[in-house]
Amino acid sequence: MNLSQEQQQAIINKIKASTYFKKAPTSSNLLQYLYEATQKNTDITESVIHIEFFGAKNIENKTPKVRVNIYNLRRKINQYYEDEGASDPWIITIKKGQYQVLFEKRKTKDSFLKKLTFSRLLPWALLAITAIAFIVYATPPKTPIIWKPFLDKKTPNQLYIGDLFGIVGPTALHHYGWTRDYNINNYNDYYQFMRENPEYDTQYSASPFTLVRGTAITSTQNFQRFFQERKHSLTIRYATKTSTNEIKEGNAIYIGNIWNNKQFIRLFNDANPECLLDRGYLYLNKKDKNQKSYLLKSPQTSIEYAIVSRYQSFGNTHHLIFSSQHGIGVSATAEFFTSADSVKAFTEKYLGDKKNFTAIFKVKGQDRTNISLEIDTVMAF
Repeated sequence: MNLSQEQQQAIINKIKASTYFKKAPTSSNLLQYLYEATQKNTDITESVIHIEFFGAKNIENKTPKVRVNIYNLRRKINQYYEDEGASDPWIITIKKGQYQVLFEKRKTKDSFLKKLTFSRLLPWALLAITAIAFIVYATPPKTPIIWKPFLDKKTPNQLYIGDLFGIVGPTALHHYGWTRDYNINNYNDYYQFMRENPEYDTQYSASPFTLVRGTAITSTQNFQRFFQERKHSLTIRYATKTSTNEIKEGNAIYIGNIWNNKQFIRLFNDANPECLLDRGYLYLNKKDKNQKSYLLKSPQTSIEYAIVSRYQSFGNTHHLIFSSQHGIGVSATAEFFTSADSVKAFTEKYLGDKKNFTAIFKVKGQDRTNISLEIDTVMAF
């Protein structure tokens, strides 16, 4: 496409009216002069410009005025196209060593790439990185199906730590101190024992202190991190100081030896259609205890079975139980179910369209630290 003389003059006028030329009359007039000389096919030289434009009377007395002004003119033209004329479809150029005003159709791709200098890209790149980082940080991770009822922001969540109840009085070594009796696991057990054995009432009292395993602390950290990443809260309570009415207040996560807590044993047995917890055993068939069962009170300290069970309880609340004998099973399964990848794989392989389940894991450990975790049985319902 060729431009008419009127179109060319309009481009020249637009440039002369720009910020870079308004206050530079010499550059503006020089541009007009060179354009008109180009239209007339005048043989433009430095001497011609020196005489015709600057009014010199003697070409022998040349000064650098022509070269300086031509340099300034080219610089202002470039400034104009970098700013006000950045989107102009046509550009003018005055090539070095020449003085003709040439019109060229702007090449969009070339112009765009020319503008993509490092100094121009850097602020935008930093802004984009900051925005992406903010979105990633502010957007909670996707919620696994297993955890959805616990993260609906409508029902409060309670984490119950399976602590060990203790009494204060004479010890087996004839001292005074804290004593653990496996038949007394909460205040109700304690008061029942004292009613049946009043002779001990003056010797012993319920201790305000409880015993918590180190693995419970590790598991608690995993759950707190999991809920914080998803912008949700989690209240922590000790199981020995909790009533059934308090458990009914919201969703419950229990970690610890479940057979020391009659409340959660009862709730587990009521909710599971097939499984039954009884005296340290997990039976896979409620009606026939001769079917497959697991001894949860394992005397071994390096290998044990762990139970993880999710079920619906009071009203529309849900429970998640993490239980094992020595604690390594609790910490291992807590880590497993707070990992998005492992939960996703578990859900896809074992649950299908089911939401509730009871799973038995075989855990090997050393020095209270889990070494390997193996899924033994999963019953979805």
